[in-house]
Amino acid sequence: MRDVPPPVTRAPRPPSRLDGTRECPGAHTQATLFRPVADETLCGECLAEQT
Repeated sequence: MRDVPPPVTRAPRPPSRLDGTRECPGAHTQATLFRPVADETLCGECLAEQT
């Protein structure tokens, strides 16, 4: 009978820098990610343009 090695345990991954970000659907040249404070759907730049 052979000895079976113990199962490999992996360390949990650290959180990603992008966790909690959202892509703004506004008119941007490139995708713009922002971190909403509440339930915003637009980035600060697009919100400023609306007012």
